[in-house]
Amino acid sequence: MNSLPANLFEWENHLSALREMLRGATQGRGRLALVSGAVASGKTTLLNTFAEQAIESGALLLEATGSRAERDLPFGIIRKIFDNGAMPSDVRSEVIALLDGNGLESTAAGRMHVMSQISSVLLRMVEDRTLVVLVDDVHCGDDQSLQFLLHLARRVRQAKVLIVLTESPRLRQEQFTFHAELLRQPNCVRMRLHMLTEPGVAEALSGFLSATVAARLAPECHRVSGGNPMLLRALLEDWRTVGEHGEAQQRPAPGEAFAHAVLGCLHRGEPEVLEVARGVAVLGDARSPRLLGQLLDLSVSTVQQGVQDLHQCAILEHNAFRDEVARTAVLDATPANARDALHARAARLLHADGASALDVARQLVSARQDAERWTVPVLREAAEFALVEEELEFALRCLEHAHHACGPGPERTALKARLVSIAWRIGPAAAESHLPELLADAERGRLAPRDVAPITSYLVWSGRLDAAADAVAALARSAGTGDDPAMTAAVSASAQWLTMLSPRCATASPPSGPASRRPPAPPATWPTWPTPTPPPPCPPRSPRARPTGPSSRPSGSCSATT
Repeated sequence: MNSLPANLFEWENHLSALREMLRGATQGRGRLALVSGAVASGKTTLLNTFAEQAIESGALLLEATGSRAERDLPFGIIRKIFDNGAMPSDVRSEVIALLDGNGLESTAAGRMHVMSQISSVLLRMVEDRTLVVLVDDVHCGDDQSLQFLLHLARRVRQAKVLIVLTESPRLRQEQFTFHAELLRQPNCVRMRLHMLTEPGVAEALSGFLSATVAARLAPECHRVSGGNPMLLRALLEDWRTVGEHGEAQQRPAPGEAFAHAVLGCLHRGEPEVLEVARGVAVLGDARSPRLLGQLLDLSVSTVQQGVQDLHQCAILEHNAFRDEVARTAVLDATPANARDALHARAARLLHADGASALDVARQLVSARQDAERWTVPVLREAAEFALVEEELEFALRCLEHAHHACGPGPERTALKARLVSIAWRIGPAAAESHLPELLADAERGRLAPRDVAPITSYLVWSGRLDAAADAVAALARSAGTGDDPAMTAAVSASAQWLTMLSPRCATASPPSGPASRRPPAPPATWPTWPTPTPPPPCPPRSPRARPTGPSSRPSGSCSATT
């Protein structure tokens, strides 16, 4: 699949108008058409389709395409026009000689004289055939070529000549005069290409799919592509190449071809449009031109123009990318160092602007740089908010960045303990790599009271009973030298719990508390107690002697002895 059908009914009116202008030019009524449209709106496809029809009608076709890279090359477009294969060799040689000999005249009068001579050469060719001159992307042309095209446009009103130019709606400052002068010509017709509507998308899809499938896919394809023919073609390519599902697949999903098409649209526009797209991809939206300008070191007006261009070519909708695939493609295509620098700068700007901790933290985590000290409280707060939203992975990454930004001490240990608790919720294996450092901090007595019991349970669960006992013992010694009731209670509870799990851990984890409150240690050897003497045997009871109560029992009876 190379291209979408060119004869879409939404373009048919423009093709019909160009064919009518060609018939008028054949009768000696020279015409001029100026076709404008956003990047990838179908200008080139429309021009190529009309070129084929012009050749079939017997016209002499001369084509050229403007290029930003050749914008500073004098008469670059004119040389391309006369370098066509259809151009007679003697005419080509004559024009090239004029350009090489006098094309770089320093005075306006000298340049105008050269243009008149070249125009005369062209007009001599229309005696036998209709001449059709097509210039794509004329807004990228050099100034001298634009002056020549304007000069030629003024002389073709009664000649068998048709000039068709395509341009972007966004013009450079020096092109306003050229644009205005073209539109002043009485034989000039302006056409504007828009993105395809949803019915237009359905019509395009029907060239490759059944009418039923095309009607079903059209709404989603229009939402994702915005009617951009280039994006629509890529979306359809992705849909048809994923696993050979064909028409059985339920909905189109943007893929590799779509991502490449997005980048192609951006690189075909002005350079600052690509910069603005990168800024929007970093920030997530374009709601604040001021913030975008600060991020990219661009003026607000430049940012607003770039955002407008992105909307016109259907990359953005409501100041955001239409699909996450497009945003990801722009970020992935940005050089890593530049992308990380943009994220870090966005974090500082958002923090200074009073943005939420979550928004700032997302930029910090994406920056892939060493976090600065000011980011620690922001990352901690963002982690707690992320936990509320059940974003465990993001909360873990926030605390990892905050942990790296802290130096050794209680705060770093507290961050590590919180990090382990979140990792444990994801899976014990995720927390395993963090336990050694936390165990070392526990043995140094750096744990907070609230973290003693959880860390002890993590160690026990992973089968490290001895390590848990050693940690509790170390904390007990640390608590014994201070006066922290919370720590004493936490250590005591953990020690008792360990003893319940494994009695042998009782000797490894002594009870905590000051030494004065501990029971005395047992003696080295226990004393020998005398062997007790057994009581004398009970005399036989007389059958007539019936005790009437406890007071009637004789002293020294078995009951008393017992």
